[in-house]
Amino acid sequence: MSSDLYSAATGIDAVEGLDAVEARVWPDAGAMVARLGAGAPERLRDVAVDAVVAVAADVEAAWRAGVSARQKSSTHDVVTQTDIETEARLVEFLRARTPQAVFLGEEDAGGAGAGEDGAGENRAGSPEAGVVCWVIDPIDGTSNFVHGLPDFGTSVAAVVDGVPVAGVVCAPALGRMWRAWIGADGVVVSQQRHFQQRTFDSAGGSGSAGTFGSAGGADAWVPCASSGRGAESSCALVTDHPHPEALEVSPDAAREFSNLVQAFATVRRHVCTTVDVCRLASGVHDAVLGPAVKPWDIAAAALIAVGSGATWLYGGRRAGIPGPSSAPVALLSPGAGSGSRRTSDTDSGSGGSVLDAPMFLVHANGASVPTARKILNQMIARTLPND
Repeated sequence: MSSDLYSAATGIDAVEGLDAVEARVWPDAGAMVARLGAGAPERLRDVAVDAVVAVAADVEAAWRAGVSARQKSSTHDVVTQTDIETEARLVEFLRARTPQAVFLGEEDAGGAGAGEDGAGENRAGSPEAGVVCWVIDPIDGTSNFVHGLPDFGTSVAAVVDGVPVAGVVCAPALGRMWRAWIGADGVVVSQQRHFQQRTFDSAGGSGSAGTFGSAGGADAWVPCASSGRGAESSCALVTDHPHPEALEVSPDAAREFSNLVQAFATVRRHVCTTVDVCRLASGVHDAVLGPAVKPWDIAAAALIAVGSGATWLYGGRRAGIPGPSSAPVALLSPGAGSGSRRTSDTDSGSGGSVLDAPMFLVHANGASVPTARKILNQMIARTLPND
């Protein structure tokens, strides 16, 4: 469909074949595995799991105890001391295991993220080609975290040249963990785990994913399989659209939300992209529409979703998004060069990393969501220059 502005992360035609098994193939994944060497994605996966397990108990304990927050860009965008401390701990843990890696995080991990002696970053602070960049969201869904709601999670992903090669998400209050990595054949593998006892013990060592408490423990890792309910009139959609700034500048935003409510069986607003996408990979949601995301919101979750058989559609120009989400973010796609810092203030998501695009729609295998597709196109169009 030539009028579509989005790209398909699966490399499959944007209209046909979206429910095919090939949806488990991330663009350029096979070539990336060949460059990294056999077993590298699995090793990075295990490091990410151990890192997340190391902080999960304290994150959940803070949530149960109750925390206060301060504003960042608006009343809808807040941060807690737990966010800041958790990101610092994750960076410290990951740097010890991967000293040449660099970091990009919501709470400015990139500001202190170079490897030993600055290894891995060019003069502009962007990842050099072939270097692992750990993309971190210490607590996605901070507003939920502050208000005592369980929809929040910690996300860690290893990204090389714009390709996520391994990622982990943990939702401690929901008793869920997900992981994904690129297998030796270039196909994404996604797994999930349920733990009944929310007491974390990372003493299991690298590759063990730790043990989740001595009582109750954790279930074994099992494959993720997204499973759509067919026509959108039978489907559950989760979306943060429209965000407050969109309502202020676009008369179409409220109308689009109305169209979604009428088209889908149910529309939910959880304001936690990372966990929402992972729950789609588990077969809970049918579609998730993201109007304004940063790389740390989706780096792990997008890989988990694609590995579950879901289809990821993306696009948009960050500078065209109203409000604080328009702020530039260092690009993860290859070709950063050493002369100037490449940021996503003008990027459309086309030809770069899937993770650089600020808008997305992911839908489960078997879900038909034409209304959400149309609205994604409309959202993207509003971010593009009028020429």
